[in-house]
Amino acid sequence: VAAKGIDVAAFVHHGRRPTAAQATAVMYLSGGRCQVRGCTSGTGRLEIDHIDPWVPSFRTVLDQLALLCGRCHDLKTRDGWTLSTLGPDGKRDLIPPRPPHPPPGAAPPNTS
Repeated sequence: VAAKGIDVAAFVHHGRRPTAAQATAVMYLSGGRCQVRGCTSGTGRLEIDHIDPWVPSFRTVLDQLALLCGRCHDLKTRDGWTLSTLGPDGKRDLIPPRPPHPPPGAAPPNTS
């Protein structure tokens, strides 16, 4: 995707929010819908989110951005869910957080 002579896919922005060209590219590549496979939220409130946290790298690049509905964004941002890599269908899986490990020596949970 190129915008105004800029290769948006190769462009690195050091601000937290994507540039207008990056935002346009994310909207275009996602078809204007939440990128989470199986999400039925449609095209309501959509948010561009960093797949990996922005803070360690301070870089905003197209392949690290995902378009998410408000519900999927909240699961990822507030509840510890993560996104899979982009599939050939242009979708990602939303992966639930792992359960916390029991303290050493604790009895295994009762599953019966």
